[in-house]
Amino acid sequence: MLLNLRTLTAVELRRNKLIAVFLMGALGLELTTVAPRASVVILVGAVMAGILPNDKVAVLWLMPATLLVGVLFLTQPTWQMKGIFAVVVLLARFGLLQDKPVVQSATLPTKYTYDLTGLSRKDKQAFQTAFATGYNDIQIINDLVKADAQLQAIADRYQFELFTDNIMATLAEKPERLVLADEFLYNHVPNALKIIRMYMTVQKQTAVSQFADEQLEQAQNTLVALFKEIKVDYHVLTQVDSQALSEQIAIAQQTMYNRN
Repeated sequence: MLLNLRTLTAVELRRNKLIAVFLMGALGLELTTVAPRASVVILVGAVMAGILPNDKVAVLWLMPATLLVGVLFLTQPTWQMKGIFAVVVLLARFGLLQDKPVVQSATLPTKYTYDLTGLSRKDKQAFQTAFATGYNDIQIINDLVKADAQLQAIADRYQFELFTDNIMATLAEKPERLVLADEFLYNHVPNALKIIRMYMTVQKQTAVSQFADEQLEQAQNTLVALFKEIKVDYHVLTQVDSQALSEQIAIAQQTMYNRN
């Protein structure tokens, strides 16, 4: 099975390059008597590939090119054999770069209106993945808290559904602010989901102990802290709009003052 250079680490690539250099050197030495010119070409190419700092260029371009040039100087094989050897070299070269796996873009919920203009394809895929994952986690949290009166009371008190929905709506319209929602998407929401799931598991246990009650109370307190942080996340995300509004109001007031 051919190596896939896209998946190799730098150390693995360097090790495989050195192995190939050694094999090329051995081939060049073997051809010294039967095909001196081919031997020189292959040996020089092996040395250059060995000292070239860019391992990927050495493996993908320099070494295949050296072998192709070297085969032209072989005297014993027929042109048909030379052609076969050249095809083998080319197949090996292009086999080293296997196609990247197709990355399926995450499906965005139709609930929101999106403005993804100006985003590169890579940024768009990153946004879609982060947004869809966060949205799914939020929906699961909403469904789980409805099954427990105490959790529902906490979620209602701190307006979890309202603030998370507003955050997602803001991100849909202004995806460039995704960087401002790191804590929200990768910390607060996932941790809230984990705690709620563990809370539900402990609560379903038939033998409820004092320790379990303390754990449930601690989980509720942690959820309160997380829901408060999500409210802060919303203000961080929309602070830019608030500042812009304040500036616009100041400009409008100054304009009216000047007219009067």
